[in-house]
Amino acid sequence: MTLCFNHKKASAIGKHGLYFKATPNSPLKAAKKAYLNGKLVYQYNPYQPGSTLASFTNSSKTLTLQRGVYDLCLTGGGGNKAEWLAGKYSWSCGGGSGATWEGVFYLPQTSTVTITAGGNCAASSIKLNNTIVLTCNAGGNAGAGSAGGGGSVSVNGLDIVNVRKSVSGNSGAGTTLWGNAAGGASTSSHKWGGGATLQGGAVQTGGVLLKYVRLDK
Repeated sequence: MTLCFNHKKASAIGKHGLYFKATPNSPLKAAKKAYLNGKLVYQYNPYQPGSTLASFTNSSKTLTLQRGVYDLCLTGGGGNKAEWLAGKYSWSCGGGSGATWEGVFYLPQTSTVTITAGGNCAASSIKLNNTIVLTCNAGGNAGAGSAGGGGSVSVNGLDIVNVRKSVSGNSGAGTTLWGNAAGGASTSSHKWGGGATLQGGAVQTGGVLLKYVRLDK
């Protein structure tokens, strides 16, 4: 099969895709798409579709991301439990779990992206070109006689394609005997951000998973 642009054969194939010349003496130009008999047969992608670009907990990274559509899972950290003595007994309250956002967003241009996955009791966030566009707040710490509340989600300017999940965290259990109050259940599909005392195999730290989907919105 021969790919053509304006009835001219593609001039070269490089690591960044197909290239062609408008005239024999003109410079090579990158082709974003190629059609054959009206069907799309080539689509340029800056990354392999489905590839993981970031996956971590309790850390922060800054990336330069190309224009395109991305899949994101982000969860804030979970809160701590509280334990205290009253009379002859030990009591506790559970910490709240972190908020979660899971969905797909679009970057209209190459951007500097700082991704933070919070540790215990810390928020997770996405910053585009120095502006925070998404925050998953941490679950609250419990106190003596008061359970920790769940974290909340805040979106500010993120170009969203679709949302699978955008939920606040869960509150921890109230005053419980013997220091084993359950923390708020994790809201994450990856079990991040559970409140202490942790339940169901959850971890307390926040987390992030970022994947490339496609070029066009």
